[in-house]
Amino acid sequence: MFQSFMKQVLFSGRPVILTGYTLVSIIVSDSDVVVNTIKRRRVFQFRGKAPVQHAKFLNAGSTFDFSLVYGDTDVQSCANSFYDVITCALNEYYPLRTVTITDCDPPFVTPEIKSLLRRKNQRMRAGKIEEANAISEK
Repeated sequence: MFQSFMKQVLFSGRPVILTGYTLVSIIVSDSDVVVNTIKRRRVFQFRGKAPVQHAKFLNAGSTFDFSLVYGDTDVQSCANSFYDVITCALNEYYPLRTVTITDCDPPFVTPEIKSLLRRKNQRMRAGKIEEANAISEK
């Protein structure tokens, strides 16, 4: 059974799904068999945590408008209003960032690390070596 499956895979030249996430196509050449694997991509969202963002958030904390929270007598509507105010503040001062992690990345690479590596690579290509070295020391 497995041999007939492999013959079908080898001589058809069409992509075959072996698992739910990995797409494998096999290319047959004169000398040997080449396996072409398409990598799996996962998109992650995270909030950056820079000291500058913390400072801006804390400075603006005294100016947040909590009048909607205090105005209601119902506990649930007060909690919803508080949640809305805090969510708006988080979105303004700690915006969501998007990073794609693939199967080719090592398992220890988190979205934050990949973002830092990209920023460091941009600084290195721009010739800003000192800034790139400062990023790598984090």
